[in-house]
Amino acid sequence: MSIRVVVADNDTLYSECLSILSRKHEDVDEIEIISVAGSGKTNVEHLRKLQPDVMIATVDASDPNWAQMIRQILDRLPNIKIIALSMVKDMQFLLEAFKAGASGYLLKSCTFGEIARAVTTVMNDDKHISDELTGSLIEDFLVRS
Repeated sequence: MSIRVVVADNDTLYSECLSILSRKHEDVDEIEIISVAGSGKTNVEHLRKLQPDVMIATVDASDPNWAQMIRQILDRLPNIKIIALSMVKDMQFLLEAFKAGASGYLLKSCTFGEIARAVTTVMNDDKHISDELTGSLIEDFLVRS
């Protein structure tokens, strides 16, 4: 059974490329991108009709409501896993995504292989943090402890 994924990103080319890669990538037979939306502010009713397992959604630091969007989706669709997709490498921003209810946080610079890993990780009720950020997160943790 495949994992049903919605990609909501304000960069249509990026979203469409993810969709194409998911069909061509040999390691992701279990991932099916069922919809590509133009924004992380995807209509909740649209999501309810699609019944995705995972939503990969752009979170943008210039949008003050991005965390509220995650909360609203999870309030209405508590079984969906949300992976925040961002260009922001700030640890506070990452923590806000998880506090809002995201199951994963990916940088847009990640590989498709990492996206596939993140999808399967969150479907196993685990958290995923972009590979590029794990070292910084550990260093930040060590400084604070």
